[in-house]
Formats: sequence, structure tokens, C-alpha cells
Amino acid sequence: MLKLKRTFISDLKDLNNSEKVRVCGWVHKVNLDMIVIHDFTGKTTVKLLNILDLNLKYRDVIEIIGKVCKKEGLETVIEMLEINILNRCYEDVVIKHTNDDFLKQSYLYYQDSKRLENLKKRNEFEQKVREFFSKEKFIEIHNPLLWTSVQEYGEREWKVINPYREEQSYILP
Repeated sequence: MLKLKRTFISDLKDLNNSEKVRVCGWVHKVNLDMIVIHDFTGKTTVKLLNILDLNLKYRDVIEIIGKVCKKEGLETVIEMLEINILNRCYEDVVIKHTNDDFLKQSYLYYQDSKRLENLKKRNEFEQKVREFFSKEKFIEIHNPLLWTSVQEYGEREWKVINPYREEQSYILP
């Protein structure tokens, strides 16, 4: 049997009803008759045809093979035929930092869908600039693009130590 190609959640809307799909993602929510999973493109609901005792937890990584079931005006739902647990999340994911903690704020900042869309647009723009540079025979070897700030040479000094006399050293600007 041929292995199905992975389908991203954002691409489910383009598929026909009863089409077989393979979706991989993280568990977002678990109920008795359904699972909500997400990948980096979005969320979807997986309808369980029979109640399974899988003991799924938030952030477990799973693979679902199922059929597309579209509902008018709602998101696309997948009817699960098969489930594989790819990775377990053994520790509960709890952000234990204060409100002003940088990592928590950064995580919450990029979970916003508008910001995620802006990152995607920025990526498209950067790819087009790189493509233009490539067509113009520009060679990029670990060089930042035009909008990336770089450290100026005068910001730091180099300390040169005389190998014969440790107490004397020279600072080069």
C-alpha cells in the first residue's frame, strides 16, 4: 500500500469530501468523541468513529489518517480511520514564568494569527529579494540582507596580549 503524503491543515479546505488524508500535528484538545489538532498552518477537528482509550495529552504529536468531512460554514473536519502516536509529551506544558518574562511574551506574541501572517509575508518578501539578487549575479555568502543590522567595527576593541609579558597588553580600536 502506498503511504499517503502529508497534508497540512490549511490545505484541507481545498480537498473534496471523503478524500483520504494524512495529517500530522500536536494535540490541542481531547474530548470523548473528538480531538483538536494543530500544525503550524492551523487547527482542525478530528471526529472519532469509535471511542479509544489512547490517554492523549496536550502537545502529544500524532498522525491521523482519515477522510475529509466538510460542513457548510464551518471548518473542515476529519473522520479518523487510523491514529499513530509519534511522540508523547510526558511533562505538562505549563509556562511557569512571570508576565514580564521575555520567553513567555515572545511565545504569546507569535501565537497571534495576524503576527504569524506578517511573518509569512516578510518571508515571501525576503525570498523575492534573494531571488532578484540571484538573477543579478549577486553572491550571498553569510552576508546579511539589506535590512539586517550588523555590528560596526568600531564598537568593540581587540585586546592583544604580549606573549612574553603577560601584564602588558594593547588595545586596538
